[in-house]
Amino acid sequence: GFNLNGSGSCLDEKAFTDVRERLERWDPYWKIVQEFGRQDVRAAGSRRKTKASTRTTTCVSAFYELSKNNVENVPTSCAMVTVDLPSECIRAQLSNTDASSHADNDNPWGLKWGEQTTTYKTGDRRLLLRMLPLKRSDKEEKRSDTHLWPIGTFLQISRGTQQQVLHLFQRQQQSHDPKLWKGMCHPLDMTPILPDANFPFSLEICTNEVIEKVDTAKYKVGAPVIKKFEGNDGKMRPFCGTVNRYDDKYKLYQVVYEDGDAEELTGEEVATILVNGADKEEGKLLQGSFAVHLAVCEYVEPSDLSNQLIGKMQKISLETSQKMARQYLKNNVVSIDIDCESSNASGSSSLTFSLICPISKTAIKTPVRGQHCKHMQCFDLETWLHSNKHVSGGRWRCGVCESFVAAGDLVRCGLFDAMLHDHRDKVSGVRDKVSFKSDGSWRMKEENKLRYTSKNCGVKDDVNGISAENQETNDASQRRSVSEPEVIELL
Repeated sequence: GFNLNGSGSCLDEKAFTDVRERLERWDPYWKIVQEFGRQDVRAAGSRRKTKASTRTTTCVSAFYELSKNNVENVPTSCAMVTVDLPSECIRAQLSNTDASSHADNDNPWGLKWGEQTTTYKTGDRRLLLRMLPLKRSDKEEKRSDTHLWPIGTFLQISRGTQQQVLHLFQRQQQSHDPKLWKGMCHPLDMTPILPDANFPFSLEICTNEVIEKVDTAKYKVGAPVIKKFEGNDGKMRPFCGTVNRYDDKYKLYQVVYEDGDAEELTGEEVATILVNGADKEEGKLLQGSFAVHLAVCEYVEPSDLSNQLIGKMQKISLETSQKMARQYLKNNVVSIDIDCESSNASGSSSLTFSLICPISKTAIKTPVRGQHCKHMQCFDLETWLHSNKHVSGGRWRCGVCESFVAAGDLVRCGLFDAMLHDHRDKVSGVRDKVSFKSDGSWRMKEENKLRYTSKNCGVKDDVNGISAENQETNDASQRRSVSEPEVIELL
């Protein structure tokens, strides 16, 4: 049922909306088309209704006998999602809200039931099962927020009289121990499992994830109530009061009224006398409870997603980018030079940027970085999206500083766009650096020097057409003529 204290298997509308937004933010390759397994319910002991979805709930009592017999890995939480596919198809056909070319009368979502595939292209639609923890720890809040199976998840599908255990793709290094069976995972594609949409089905989930104990009190201490009693004049009149305390043993609330009288009431009785608007406490989210999300989703390839993001991405103008770079140069650099005094006196300091993407090692096409990143260096958008389409521990990290960043939090840099416009045709593996000066100007630097080019003194082999001996002489003279300090960008 649906309980405001976090117990039960029903997830309220507000929490489910948050789950949907988290999935859309951290899994942008899959666009949600139609969600399944939702229904209208009323919270226990409350007037409040919600469009409920499913979350895992404690199931210790159901497996009590197994635990007494020393059976290992007894599930501690579970959930079940039931979908009436024929009815969902009829509703989708009547609503006719999907204007996509995928939809038709017999198959309103354009799903290819029973089709097995591991590669997707833009426009492909699949029925995906994903799960997310409803309450994240402080450590988890700092990481990317992608689909995650609870510890020791076991899943089966029931369709008619048939039952089938489903195989989940889990991190290999943790599969040896059910207690560690947790990590970033691929969503479960239900499309090949269902041969058609002619029958309802149920998904039954049990896990070893322990859910925190619930606070059984539904209403806050101090919640205002109003109830009619007989007054001294023998007439019925309303008396104001508040919820004073909750007795967890007997499941009763003590309500104290304005005249000092008090009475013990059940949760259902309190619900009938709460002042309008007082029952506004949102459903509590419990540590260890997971949301279950089942939906038809449409795939977007990294190249197409890149084009979509470019169209709506925040762009920092050239002027603003130059100001940011100058301020960064002023506050966040360390200068290293043989003659520091003469260099500082000249005021000629600079930042060095690379026009090569740190991920692909090729020239940047669309320069981006996280809006909260503390560096100016950019990486290529499409390359970054390609590198993140597969599930891994390093997914959704910045290509420069490795902080976690969502695709929607990227910004495009006008300074890098301008530098690439001027020098893209000159970028190569041996020449990729641009020097940005404090006056806002920039220039392409000469070819990158290899640190070992001057180590083979006396060797007659040429380096770039110059003998090693002459190379060393030229390097020494060049070092003496350098007038600007080398600048290290602090990430």
